Amino acid sequence: MNTNKAAEKPYEGKSLQEAFYVKTVAYLANLKYVKWAQAITALAETES
Repeated sequence: MNTNKAAEKPYEGKSLQEAFYVKTVAYLANLKYVKWAQAITALAETES
């Protein structure tokens, strides 16, 4: 899946490490954007 066009301009074409300094899976799991996505997903499941 190509996500380059889904990224905001400052992050286009950058790897996770370059954009968010992600070096470990633990860091990725605690990234605020990941937590936001998890919350949105959980809330979406309650929508009718």
